[in-house]
Amino acid sequence: MICGEKVLKVVLLVDKDMKSTIRRILREQTHQEIDTIDAILVFGGTLKKIITIKNAKYRVEKAVELYNQGLAPNILMSGYKSMSDNKPPKETEAQFMKNYAIELGADENDIFLEDQAQDTIANIIYSKLIMDEYGWKNMIFVSSDFHMKRIKLISEYIFDDTYNIDYVGSKSIDENVDEDKKSEDFLKWFGDTENDNESLLNFLDERHPFDYKK
Repeated sequence: MICGEKVLKVVLLVDKDMKSTIRRILREQTHQEIDTIDAILVFGGTLKKIITIKNAKYRVEKAVELYNQGLAPNILMSGYKSMSDNKPPKETEAQFMKNYAIELGADENDIFLEDQAQDTIANIIYSKLIMDEYGWKNMIFVSSDFHMKRIKLISEYIFDDTYNIDYVGSKSIDENVDEDKKSEDFLKWFGDTENDNESLLNFLDERHPFDYKK
């Protein structure tokens, strides 16, 4: 269910002074000054296609850009593999993105991994567990521009109004994904699931059509 009446905005990064832009948007959403953004969450994508690998790199490049601007001290990379990939990966999406972020100059000690998720819903749920473990409430979510509408929709159901989240879209190559259909599927699957962590994990185990049970 949706908790809180939050106004959530996507920033397509064209503003040169991105730090002030992010803080302004968070201030508008929360009606308070946000002194510190805890972390940047980067959504993974399948590494089986050239296009999706390029999009994953664009996401990391945008996250490292924000990190280098001092917007957040931590980066959380999320992704195991796509559920459409039948074989275990040689390298998880999260590890691939971490390695690339390090190449771009990010400090390895500032990068955290969520390496279980195989779709966007699980990206958000498993990342929330890590956020809660570290007490991260003020976040920037980074993914491809075409992906952000669905991420926002799911996040509105997963997070209550104690979380302050800004959404930043990176440039992308069109992957021809039916985002509206995927959003409709989420609403159908999620139903009246509560947003406490136990209920969210139970959703992945019992109600999500992909079997997340170990």
